[in-house]
Amino acid sequence: MVGAHVGAFEGRRGCSPSYETETVSPYMQAFVLLDGEQKFMLDGMPFHLEAGSGRGAGPVAGMFCISHPCPLTFQTETDVLMRKVRISAPLDWFSALAGEEGARVPELARFFSGHLSRHVFTPYPRLIELAEQILDPPPSLSGEFLALYRQSRGLEILSHICRSLVDTEGRECAAITTRALRQSEKAREFILSHLSEPLSIDRIAREVGATRSSLQRGFASSFGMSIADFTRQSRLEAAKDAIERRGTSIAQAAYLAGYAHHSNFTTAFKRAYGVPPKLKRR
Repeated sequence: MVGAHVGAFEGRRGCSPSYETETVSPYMQAFVLLDGEQKFMLDGMPFHLEAGSGRGAGPVAGMFCISHPCPLTFQTETDVLMRKVRISAPLDWFSALAGEEGARVPELARFFSGHLSRHVFTPYPRLIELAEQILDPPPSLSGEFLALYRQSRGLEILSHICRSLVDTEGRECAAITTRALRQSEKAREFILSHLSEPLSIDRIAREVGATRSSLQRGFASSFGMSIADFTRQSRLEAAKDAIERRGTSIAQAAYLAGYAHHSNFTTAFKRAYGVPPKLKRR
């Protein structure tokens, strides 16, 4: 199996001047772009990597993958000379690193299973240092030692970029989870404050600033029941309290619980509390 290849580009123009389209096979590429710019199309999707040059340079790092053969076309050629390190490998090489399928890191498995997945970020000092070492290795190294030197630093770059991907996805998931919990708590408070009113999912979602589907998923995850079940249970609790504390009639309690017919209310009440509502009256 072909392994990872570490490439170093020093003083090369950002893109090929031919603008010809070629077909590329499935592979992944991690990179650190220290200077210059690349703008290209993969399967019709634009990619633009720009680090600038000189004192205004802002290095970028990242990774993308191609899961099936597709056309590649470079779009522009710039006058800025490129300084870039890339680590490329076939997708099966990367997936084989974990050995057994169940040992794979889920975030990486999802990333490499998606066609044209991409992850781009601002590199931290260690990544820049590793890239500079590949571009400017010790002059005493040559042959196999130079190849091993560059390979070791290239693999460390790949490891750092994969870790960035996993950490970023984790932070995004945590942010989503926190937002969903806040929305679910707001929905719960809104339901309890408006039990006597019509409560559709759409209305509740609008009140808390969520989509219908995301609110339903988040609420079920946060409270272990659907919004409809929580609303029904809360109305029954309110009706039970009204019967026990205020001696409310069964018909009025049924209305409070959202039941048009008190017979249906009685059935639901007995299912929930084990006795018919008339036995709860003072």
